[in-house]
Amino acid sequence: MGAGVSIKNDYLAENRAIYLPAISETFARSVHRSTLDPSLPLTARHLNFLDPGNPSFFYPFALYSAGQAASKSGNVPPCMVTSRDRDETIVVGDSGGYQIQTQKIEFDPASTPRTMLKWLEQVADWSMVLDFPTGGISSGAMRPHAERLEKEGYDLAAMAKANGLGIDFNACLTQTKLNNDIFLAQRTPGKTRLLNVLQGRNKRESKYWYDAVKHLPFEGWALAGAHRDHFSLIVHRLLDMHADGLLRDCKWIHVLGVGSLQIGCLLTVVQRAVRQAIGNAVQFSFDSATPFLSSANGLVCSGCRLGAQGWSVQYKKFSQLGGSNNALLFDILRELLETRSRASCEIYSADTLVSRSINLSDMQRADGMPSTDGGILLTHHNVQALLDAHSSAQALFFRSDPLRPDPTAVPLSIKTAAEMVRLLFEELGRGVSPTALHARVDEWQPWLDEIGA
Repeated sequence: MGAGVSIKNDYLAENRAIYLPAISETFARSVHRSTLDPSLPLTARHLNFLDPGNPSFFYPFALYSAGQAASKSGNVPPCMVTSRDRDETIVVGDSGGYQIQTQKIEFDPASTPRTMLKWLEQVADWSMVLDFPTGGISSGAMRPHAERLEKEGYDLAAMAKANGLGIDFNACLTQTKLNNDIFLAQRTPGKTRLLNVLQGRNKRESKYWYDAVKHLPFEGWALAGAHRDHFSLIVHRLLDMHADGLLRDCKWIHVLGVGSLQIGCLLTVVQRAVRQAIGNAVQFSFDSATPFLSSANGLVCSGCRLGAQGWSVQYKKFSQLGGSNNALLFDILRELLETRSRASCEIYSADTLVSRSINLSDMQRADGMPSTDGGILLTHHNVQALLDAHSSAQALFFRSDPLRPDPTAVPLSIKTAAEMVRLLFEELGRGVSPTALHARVDEWQPWLDEIGA
């Protein structure tokens, strides 16, 4: 096997939650088309971080969404994701529920689920089923779908009366269950492993959704909605999965749409605690589109600051970088970060392939904003900078002990939640009943959820 396999396996062997950059279609296709100006010191291949032959920077994990990349026909245009070596990389596929919720994709119940499934089978190693997010309830995005389902004969009002969770919530769950049935009936075994998506805006909705879909024979789980920033909900559902015998063979659990350094470290605590309690090497992952959205908004990551008073990833407006146009981006960003930093925290400058190779003038238009090539370079810089920030945070968090955080460098809220998670699963491993532990989670809920507030 090639060196890339060793790198992928080395990451997996670290026993930490894996951050997945949610790659934008624009970046994926631009890198594949190799359109960079040949006068630049970097080529498009340098920017393809999913290429194990990349001489400069290889990272074997990513998320890619069918919601932004799948055509109506389900065809898969060539890009850095579709052209990757699947033996040496892992891509988790999102099924596009968010884009349907935000009306970027028109949903056809007769064709859209199959289109998304077949796209995912061609692209992803792990894939989320096509859920209808409960986040669309408050915006009114679920109203047309609820009306359609009622016309199709689903008595959502009766469901809402029975469970007290509202017509639109029951519309989300009903359409998700219909999509789940299509995925199960039309999947090609072995093409991709499917993640059962859990939605919900609160404890009741999360539990009801879990009970409605837990019987389905999918290979892993994806936690969406309020689960992404409420650790009490994550722990509740993991306890349920254990009680129902569903963690025993589970190999992948993904938390959707969250990329903070704090939550990344807590998910590593969860992964290690679950593995120790259950004896199953389940892998946790989490994602965000932050590097791509920030560059699209003209923001450049200058690094991160980590201290007992707080953790933060630092960004600066590209148009306000200043400095000499012939200066390396790294030198400009380091000066900005150090000037604004406090002595009480550890400073990590964004030391990336792009920042070490590219002058500011290589990235600018005449008006000081990123050029087309500059935007691609800026995106790659932000990806690598955020990945390095996560690595720095994890190393600092577990500096003195692989299971407990360093007490001198971690904010109290993170330390508290981490210790609670560790104690809960330690007791689970000793045989304490899930019922008793659920009560403990409820008691500790304010502290477990503080980190995502």
